[in-house]
Amino acid sequence: MDVPLLDRRSAMTRLLRLSAGFVVAGIGCGVRSTAPDSTARAATPAAPTPTPTAAPTPPAQPDARAAAATPPELRLNLLAHTLEIPALQLRTVVRPAESTRNALGRPEIVVPDHGLVTANAMLGRNAINNIWILGHSRWMGVPQLLFRLPELRVGDDILVAGQERTTNTDVPLLTFRTQRLVLTDIDSAPKELYGARPRIPRVVLQTSARQAGDAAWILDRRAIEAKAERRLDGDIDDPRKYLLLLVIGELLPEHVADLAAGNS
Repeated sequence: MDVPLLDRRSAMTRLLRLSAGFVVAGIGCGVRSTAPDSTARAATPAAPTPTPTAAPTPPAQPDARAAAATPPELRLNLLAHTLEIPALQLRTVVRPAESTRNALGRPEIVVPDHGLVTANAMLGRNAINNIWILGHSRWMGVPQLLFRLPELRVGDDILVAGQERTTNTDVPLLTFRTQRLVLTDIDSAPKELYGARPRIPRVVLQTSARQAGDAAWILDRRAIEAKAERRLDGDIDDPRKYLLLLVIGELLPEHVADLAAGNS
């Protein structure tokens, strides 16, 4: 069956539909069974032997190193208004995204021709510890702010400032360290965006890598495939796939500790 091709604006908004169906979470449960000890011996009537009393097992002591390595619990609901990427010499404003209704009456996020937006004000519980910033890599043949995103490497810093929506307080620039680059498509990206509930606040930068119906990549394919994880189903060269690049960074531990302690 032929699949109609989407223009770039339609393809981007198709991913950005705000629906509960985007929330995918898997929970596994392991159960350990305990059987009776078949090696226990019965007492011999002819020569009874007193059974020694086993010393009580001392309670397990917490591992101080593990406790120190475990960061405090934090629930950050940040609406970003500033983004800095030192490695790209980029500093820019991030605006709240607007939404519209599609033909089915469902809300969709509007991706502007220029500049960056965040949809966190619309994400509900999916916004907790999950700062989502997106924009075009190129528009009408002109490179946009995220065109150089493939140049980032694991370990590069991403700085974000904004407003904490739960407490309605301003949060100065926080440093997130790049952990992953992910090559995905509009069908698989929601698993990366909403499939996990991050315990540590993270930032997700998203831009287009290749539009549907065009064999030529917008971004440098060789650079992306050399460093990015591939998270999509099917053939990457399928012309119907609209490919996306996600750069995911995690908040530095010292910021986590400060925010958890209310020192931000």
